[in-house]
Amino acid sequence: MRPSAPSQQGSIPLPQSSAWVRWLPFLVLLLAAVLVLLVWEHFPDHWPVHWGRHGKPDRWARKASLAVFCPIGFGVFLNPQDPRIWVPKITGPGSTLNFAHRGAWLWLIVLLAVPICVVLMVLVVSWPAL
Repeated sequence: MRPSAPSQQGSIPLPQSSAWVRWLPFLVLLLAAVLVLLVWEHFPDHWPVHWGRHGKPDRWARKASLAVFCPIGFGVFLNPQDPRIWVPKITGPGSTLNFAHRGAWLWLIVLLAVPICVVLMVLVVSWPAL
């Protein structure tokens, strides 16, 4: 495999056959944004985002484009020389997926499957009877 030329100084070139992988995370995020737009009118005005010790909601999000689309727009990490799937963030708590690792794609599928199934179930239940 012949490596591709680096696009910027200091960037790590990907093998030519894997160059399309750079755009796949962005396409997945775009698909998620389009899916949200398609079901926007079915979103409730408020929904719980945190539950207390007794299982009762104690924090709520409101139906606002920033609250819904901001999580979709978080960055994508791609480092083929890093063998880790989950990479710790440089600032603040948490970690992110390294999309240069094949295992990250499995995690992405698992993490997206649940909300996509919920949205599809809402659509099926709310769809007018034919």
